[in-house]
Amino acid sequence: MQKVGAIDYLLMSVQNAGFGFASMTILMTLLVGVTAVLTGSAVAAFFSFSGMAPSIASKFGQEAVSMILPMQLMAGMGRSISPVAGIIIAVSKAGECSPFMIVKRTLIPAIGGIVAMLLANFLLF
Repeated sequence: MQKVGAIDYLLMSVQNAGFGFASMTILMTLLVGVTAVLTGSAVAAFFSFSGMAPSIASKFGQEAVSMILPMQLMAGMGRSISPVAGIIIAVSKAGECSPFMIVKRTLIPAIGGIVAMLLANFLLF
């Protein structure tokens, strides 16, 4: 994404729209979350985008940890609501039900956790 200029485009769009570091953090966090849900892997989702966080944070004059921490937590939460995650498939097999039934039950608590995590991140940083 850096090679094709997508990250620079995102940065310029966020800055030109008048949004700041918090908006970019939410955007990157959501990007990691969507990737985790689609792939079923928290590690792959996090490591795919975490290398960009320090350069993005420095362009806003902020610390990288305030962007990387919610990205890492979102990767784990995204994995818990992914119907293709290994653990979801294993639990659905053990419970003799569909992976989508497991995801449906974990979706609301996961969304609550995501909101709480983002609020705590912005209150602490």
